[in-house]
Amino acid sequence: MQVVSVKDALGNDPQPEKVTSDLDFINDDEDQRREYARALVSQQAIVNSRGEQEVQLRGQYAKAAGGAVLLQIAIADYFFYRYADSSEVDWNIPGPVILGWLGATVVQVIGILLVITRSLFPNKDKTEDKPK
Repeated sequence: MQVVSVKDALGNDPQPEKVTSDLDFINDDEDQRREYARALVSQQAIVNSRGEQEVQLRGQYAKAAGGAVLLQIAIADYFFYRYADSSEVDWNIPGPVILGWLGATVVQVIGILLVITRSLFPNKDKTEDKPK
């Protein structure tokens, strides 16, 4: 089997099709090309700056939320200590009270961290949250 190349009427290989780009509409005006390139670079710089600001804001938010969780646990521990040290109980704390306190603390910490995680890293595909 013989491979035959396609040629025009003069026997020359045809030119490959021209690949178009975003700059084709400028019609080879160098000043317009430079201005368009500057605009693209400026647009990308804005996008990058916004991303950096979002990361910084997320970091600040996470630190504040972590501090709030620690403060909440410290306050709960203080009141539990006050309850345990009271003259009525005198460190004879019933088991259900201890289990309730520990369970509530774990649920609060997990709940707060879950809310923080979902707000800092939202689901990009919203279809998963919709009921089926």
